[in-house]
Order: sequence, then C-alpha cells, then structure tokens
Amino acid sequence: MIGSSNISAAALCVFAGLCIVPTTDAALQLECDPAARRSASPSEALGSSSASPYQRQLSLDRSELVKAGYVEDAASAYTPLHRRKRSGRRAAVPSANGRARSDALKGSLSRRRRVASRATPTESDAEETSPTLLRPFDYANDKIRGVSLGGWLVTEPFIKASLYLEPNRADWRIQDEWTFCQYQDREVAATALRDHWDSWMTELDIEEIAEAGLNHIRVPVGYWAVDIDIAAGEPYIPGSLYYLDAAIKWAKKAGLRVLIDLHGVPGSQNALDNSGRRGSIEWNKNATNLVRTRNVLKVLADEFSKPEYHNVVTAIQPINEPWGHEPGVLAAAEDYYYDGFQLAKLDGTDPSRSLLYVIHDAFKGVTHWKDFMRNSTYEGKVMIDTHIYSIFDEQEIRFSEAQRIEHYCEYGHYLSQITAGGLRPVVGEWSTAPTDCNQAFPGANYSRSEQQIGWPSRYDGSWPGTRAMGRCRDISGNGEKFAIDYREQLGRLWEVQVSTYEQGSGWIMWTWKTETTADFSYQAGLDHGWIPKDVMQRTWQDLCKVSPPQRLRLGTIEDGGEADELPTDFLAVGEKVPSSIELKEDDTTDEPVAVYIANTHGRLDALYDTASTVLLLFADAIDIVFLYIGF
Repeated sequence: MIGSSNISAAALCVFAGLCIVPTTDAALQLECDPAARRSASPSEALGSSSASPYQRQLSLDRSELVKAGYVEDAASAYTPLHRRKRSGRRAAVPSANGRARSDALKGSLSRRRRVASRATPTESDAEETSPTLLRPFDYANDKIRGVSLGGWLVTEPFIKASLYLEPNRADWRIQDEWTFCQYQDREVAATALRDHWDSWMTELDIEEIAEAGLNHIRVPVGYWAVDIDIAAGEPYIPGSLYYLDAAIKWAKKAGLRVLIDLHGVPGSQNALDNSGRRGSIEWNKNATNLVRTRNVLKVLADEFSKPEYHNVVTAIQPINEPWGHEPGVLAAAEDYYYDGFQLAKLDGTDPSRSLLYVIHDAFKGVTHWKDFMRNSTYEGKVMIDTHIYSIFDEQEIRFSEAQRIEHYCEYGHYLSQITAGGLRPVVGEWSTAPTDCNQAFPGANYSRSEQQIGWPSRYDGSWPGTRAMGRCRDISGNGEKFAIDYREQLGRLWEVQVSTYEQGSGWIMWTWKTETTADFSYQAGLDHGWIPKDVMQRTWQDLCKVSPPQRLRLGTIEDGGEADELPTDFLAVGEKVPSSIELKEDDTTDEPVAVYIANTHGRLDALYDTASTVLLLFADAIDIVFLYIGF
C-alpha cells in the first residue's frame, strides 16, 4: 500500500512485467504499443516535449476524431461537424381541473430552445469568457447550486439505456464501459461512444443549465481519459478528454464554474458501473492502481491550475464514492487524499494554485472527517462531499411522502452544525426520485449484492423477497406521462432538498439528463414542471415546518357530495399516510366525512393483497419479455 509520500507523476512503473504507461505521453504509448508505433505519423512518433501530458492526450484524441469524421481539421480543434435537433416545444402540463398550470409548475426556460446544437465548440469559444467569471466564487459564503453531467464521459446504463440495450442483448456481459469496449467489435464500440459523446451533452445543455440559475457543473471523467494501459489489455476507447475540454470552454462562455470529478480509478473503488467496471474492488489492492490514480490526478490538477482556467475550473475531486466499508479502502482513500493534495500543489508550495479540493466521505458520513485535514495547511481549501439518496434500501423506498420529507429535513440541522464547526459540506449527489424504478433498463441501479445487469426493482415487488408498493410503469419514462400528483410530489422533494442542503455549502443534483428515469433529471424537471425555471423560486410552504400539502379530498358520507380540497391544517392526521378511505370528523361541522388520499405514492402496503401483487409481477414480467425480444 502506498503511504503518504510524494509520487512523481512522470514515473513509468513496471509491475510483474506489465508496462504501465499513461497515454498522456504519446512517446511512451507508442513505445509500449507496437501497432500504434507502426501506424503513427512522424509527429506523433516524435511527440512534443513542450506540450503538457494533458495537451498531448488532447492532441491524440483530436487526431482520432478527425480520422473518424467528428472533427473537421486536426489543426483547428473547434470546428463542428455533427449537429443534432431538439424540439423547442414543451409538453403542456395540465392541472387537475384541465386548465394550464401556473408558471411555477411549467418551469419553462426564458430563452427559446434552439433547433440545432453542436457537440464540438467553435474556434471562438476559447476566447469568450462570461462576465460572471471575472471574480472568484466565494465558497465560504455563496451557495453551490449545480448539476452533474452524468452518463456522458463515464457511461452508465441507467442514465442512457439506449446505448447499452442492443449490446447487452447480444452479450449479457456488457454492463459497464469496460465490458462495452471489451465484448463487442472495437470499431462498433468506438463509433457508438463517439456518437454518444458528440450528442449527449452539447453547448445547448450548458446554456440551459446557466439559464436555470445554476452556477456549477460537475463533470465526471474516468481515469482512462488520460491513461489506458494498452499492454495490460485495458479495453477502454480514448476520446473523452476532447469533450471534457469542450465542456470547459462552453462553461467559460456560459458563466458556470466547473468541478472536475475523477469518477473512475484503476481497479474500481466501489465495484459499481459508475467507476467504469463492475465486479470487485481492486483499487486499493494493487500498488500499480494507486500510483496510476495519483498520476492521473496530477495530470488533471497541473492542467486546470493554469491561468486560462482561472475562475472556470474551480474545484477538483480526486475520487468519487470509494466504498469505505470494504476492508482497506478507507485507509487507502485517506492516504490518497493527503498525497493528492500535495501532488496538486495545493499545500502552498505553488501560491498560484487555488483549486478547491473536494473529498468524498466514502459513505462514512461527514462527521467521520471532522478531524481530517483540519490544520492551517488545509484551511479553506478542502470541502467534504456527501451523497444523499433514499431509494437504495427497501425501508426507505417504503417511506410515505411525509416520512421522506422528514428524512431530508433532518439533514438541515446536521449540515448547519457541521458548517458552524468549520467543515464545508456539499451534497454532491442527490435526486428527486422516491423509487428504484427504471423500466427501460430493468433494475440497472447501484446494488452491490447483484452482479448481473437487469435485476428487478424493490418498488414493484419484482425484487425477490419484497412486496409491491406500486407499478414502475406509472412513474418511469421521460416524464411526459407522469400524473399531476406525482409531479407535485417531485416538486416538493426537489424544494425540500435544495432548501435543506443550502444549510451547508450547497448542492449538485445527479444528474442533468436521463433517458427513462426522469425523476433523476434536472432537465426533465424543468421541462415538465416540478423544478422551477428560477432556482431561487419556492412554490411550497416551508416543508420542514408544516405537514406536506398532500392532495386530500372529502365528501360527506350521507350525500356523497362533490369532493372539496381539505384545509392544509387538516393534514395532520398521523404520520402514516392512510392507504384507503377512512372516516374522519370535519373540525368545522363535526360531520363524519370520507377522506381519500389521492397521492398514491406514499405508504401503500395495505392496497396490495397477495392476488394483486401476483398480477403486478406477472404484468411486469410480460413487459420485460417484450422489451428483450424487441417489441
């Protein structure tokens, strides 16, 4: 295991006869890969002694994209070829009585969406800087409000299922980016990834993020963007660094700050697809992996500490979600955090460097780190990142809306106390999703107990040993068919979380866009109304002080009259949301009334007896069969 000592990023490490070579150094890559050496141009074979490792890899990426037809001219990095269309119209959001909903629920953007958008920046992009970025971001006082560009440069099946569905049907082993590149024709995989990089995020997306009032983007990137061990047989396809570079230029124009997030490291830090490779955690078990991780971090930190990135790339995250409950991982992460801080020269040895160093809590909770990196060397330079979800546990999925809101509210006092104690906590991942549903790619979530893609959902009861709480088909998809009640619930879950997390240093939602899990998508929330177009707008009352405004309806038992909306103060009928019609007394008339809970996404255990559960499972099984045979 590597201890807390400086490790040269220029080191060429050879372990057990393997040539461990960062592809950021073209000459070393060619030396290790005879095939690449034979096909290299004279300039590639010679390399460039003056260019940084990052810039050399960027040049290699650009050359490959020129050959593939994605970039017009290798000498001009910013000439777009590929354009895509997106509709400028929004789906209407009907109200309960059929009228158009208020502007708060529509969430439409102020600027009309353009018909076409480019995925590669224009030559002028490098020269344009938003006036917003003329001053530093005040992390001590201002709140981070951002989104991650998830599923783009580190692909994830649940975010963009269409990228994985056909390959997975052809070979079930394809379930992450490693196997995507390993178990299908390399040219087919390369074309699919390049098309994906070129279209999934574009300058239009960055503009929309800025228009929504956000101030940060978090860009997940894999180590393979700058270091692919060809000799050891790593199958990753290069090219993503070019698009990272594009995103930074777009952000510079739009006035957004950028957090560079090293999302996947050699050997995998958590065995999840978001690390690039599922299966087992090998990161901390191999000295080569630890050295390579440090080298990649140094390459990124050296590049983004240059003056041209000042006030644009403002933060760097050395690793995402190391699984601290696995033996050895927490200790390796702690050592790496110290080493990385020194390698990035954030310890004062280079006064020109000002990147904020964002460390993940390794799922140990923020308070675990209360004494970590707390002396004057680190003061004001380190932020602790925690990720908050309530959908990866059956008990949490069974929360009523009131319980879920209470769960999030509890973090408010916690975050404010931690902040007062000197830590800077940011909630670097969270979503509005109250379930683990994903119909387009069934079960592609984050359970570490299952090792194959396509396992079922706890919410619909298809997970072995669980009982159905509802139908996933009703709350899956792109959001267009979500019921009004469900949209309003998502709006409350968005609002309670942003209000709570701003009692710390702020928040970064996961993620900007998805294909079929709209309750994870900030963009879908804007499109369909549960997220307001102005990030500062609050539609509901203070949800942490009053009962949530669930849609209750009542009519008298005697006349069965028309249902009227109950007064808000009548909502305090108990913590558990009733699962059927109940008898209550109206406080104003003392008459018995029937109270019906129209919001069906709370605690619904009693609604499903054994027979209905079987029917649900049967129907969903048929859906899955049709999905996989192509209907």
